[in-house]
Amino acid sequence: MEKKKICLAASAVLFTAAAIFAGSYIYARVGVEKEISDAPSLSSYIVSQPDKTVSTEKESSAENISDAQSSQAEEEYTSPIDFGKLKKENPDICGWVDIPDSELSFPVVQRPGDNSYYLTHTFENKQSIYGAAYMEDYNSGDFSDPVSVIYGHNINNGEWFGQFQTVFTDPEAFEKSREFKLYLPEEERDYTVFAAVPYNDLHILYYNDFSNEKVYDDFIEDIAETRALNSIVDEDALPEADQRMIIFSTCLSGDYSHRFLVLAAER
Repeated sequence: MEKKKICLAASAVLFTAAAIFAGSYIYARVGVEKEISDAPSLSSYIVSQPDKTVSTEKESSAENISDAQSSQAEEEYTSPIDFGKLKKENPDICGWVDIPDSELSFPVVQRPGDNSYYLTHTFENKQSIYGAAYMEDYNSGDFSDPVSVIYGHNINNGEWFGQFQTVFTDPEAFEKSREFKLYLPEEERDYTVFAAVPYNDLHILYYNDFSNEKVYDDFIEDIAETRALNSIVDEDALPEADQRMIIFSTCLSGDYSHRFLVLAAER
C-alpha cells in the first residue's frame, strides 16, 4: 500500500512537471511568434535614390559658382538607406549590408564596451532570441580596418545568418549572391565573396593582427587550403593584403564547436 502511494505521488509530480514544461513551451512559442509578428519592416529604412538632375532654374541661379563646385554638388552622395532615421532610433547603427538574390539585407550595429549585448537584442534595442548583426569593439565602427568581422545567430528557421550556409554552400546561389553592397552614411562599397567555409572557433581578430601583411596573407592561405564539405573557395578571387575584407561569422549547423565563415573582399 505504501509503495502504491509513493508511485501515485511520483506520478503526480511527473504530471505536474510535464504540465509546467508544456505550458512553458507554449508560452515560449507564443513569445517567439509575437517577436516575429512584431518585427520591424526593414524596408521602412530603405529610401529611393533622389533624382540628381539639376534643374535649369537651379543652374541659372548658380552662375557664380565655379564648375568644380557645381560638379561636386551634383556628385554628393546620398545613401539609399535612411541612416538619419536609423541612428535616431539607435546610435549604434554603423552600416547596412545588402546581398542580392537573397533575403539578406540588414543593418549592422556595434556597442563598444559590451560585445555580448546584441546577442540578445535587436538593432532596435528590443530583447530577442534573434539578436542582431553586429561587430565587436575589436573593430572600428566605420569599416576602415583591414578586416571587419560581422557576427549573427544561425537561427534554425533560416532567420538572420541561418541563411548564409544555405546560400553560400550552393554553387549556383553562391554565384548569384556573391557580389553585394555595404552602405555607410557617407558612401557605399562593393564587395565580392571569395570563400564560404567551415572554420575553427578561435577568435579571428584576437588571434590575427591583420595590419601585418604576412598575417593577412597567411590567413587567406589557410582559408584557400580549407578542404571540407559545404565549402566553396574561388582561388581566382583571393584578395591582396591591401584589400579590405568583411567576414560574416556564425555557428556551423550541426557542429556548434565550429564556425561558418563567409569572406568577401572590397572591389
